[in-house]
Amino acid sequence: MKEPIIEFKNIEQAQSCLSEWQSRLFLTDWIINIGFEELNNRGAEINTEHTQKSAYIAFHQPVTEELKKRERVKYCAEKILVHELLHIIFDVPKPERFGIEQCEYEILQHQKTEFMARSLMMAKYGMTADWFKNACGGDSGG
Repeated sequence: MKEPIIEFKNIEQAQSCLSEWQSRLFLTDWIINIGFEELNNRGAEINTEHTQKSAYIAFHQPVTEELKKRERVKYCAEKILVHELLHIIFDVPKPERFGIEQCEYEILQHQKTEFMARSLMMAKYGMTADWFKNACGGDSGG
């Protein structure tokens, strides 16, 4: 059985994965670029321009053991890519000011996006939800 891409080896591999998932998610009419950057405490982030149907996804590089351990879910670059692409489809408008209700709504929407990304990965690779458990650790918060 084929495995998901845990870490992108180079930009060409990331672009190839992006092309596949753009097709799967009906986003082929979008111009989406990928780059590798050092990001603070994040696996990736997306910047979208819906009017122009364009986006830039920055992936944290290098992927360190510290980053992998900090994640509560197993680090998987392909799942992160799918998650960021889903933000294009399920965009949540960012208001000037956040009230508690808006914050709660955004957290719930982000959670749904994450679970949808995991579900799509499970469907593609025939995995179970247990695959996403982080064997490296991660602070249990307890």
